[in-house]
Amino acid sequence: AQIRKGVSSIRKPALSFVCSKDTRIDINELENYGFNPDNTIIQLRPLLSENPADSMSEEDFSQLYSSLRESGYDVVLMPVSPSGVELKA
Repeated sequence: AQIRKGVSSIRKPALSFVCSKDTRIDINELENYGFNPDNTIIQLRPLLSENPADSMSEEDFSQLYSSLRESGYDVVLMPVSPSGVELKA
């Protein structure tokens, strides 16, 4: 859309995910919607929850990050706020 509008410096849109234990990101589905490594940045943040069973394990979070990077995506780890209030389930 930016190219069609004649924007000279193209900016990659960012998709942001707050990851719970149930978060699954299907790279093929992202690409089906036009979000590919050439035009998309992915932002990841773990969910903070009063119930640790709702949170994604560090191992799963690391694996998700690695799989996105290996697929060529620019991946940004978003910081968790000191209070974490806005993220608590």
